[in-house]
Amino acid sequence: MRVQSALLEGTYPSVNNLIPKAYLSEVIVKKDRLLHVVERISILAGESVMLSVLPSNTLSLVSKTAEIGDVKEEIPLEYLEGDHFRVAFNGKYFRDILRAIDSETLRIRFAGKERPLVILPVDASSSTLFLITPVRTHD
Repeated sequence: MRVQSALLEGTYPSVNNLIPKAYLSEVIVKKDRLLHVVERISILAGESVMLSVLPSNTLSLVSKTAEIGDVKEEIPLEYLEGDHFRVAFNGKYFRDILRAIDSETLRIRFAGKERPLVILPVDASSSTLFLITPVRTHD
């Protein structure tokens, strides 16, 4: 096996500004339910997935493609604080994040349409934090 690496010159960019300090909304959802829905939608409809928190305290995931049409699934929320929101993201990246979280429930924090979603395990023993940046859509 051969491993090659290259040392980058300069300083590594600061990531402190990437993690939002304040949130408009926070939801808690069962990880397994969300993972199954994201896997089904990603397989059927492709990469772009629209996540919406609805007034009925449900999390809606929608993907639209010309070949297959619309795929929509909803799951109940365990907890909701703040405003209802809607954001699009890459479903495959979101699926990978969900697979990496070792917790029964997870917390999703929304800081705005242009800011990344923050995904955390609810378990207090974990210090893991995941970020997923939104995809711009014309909706």
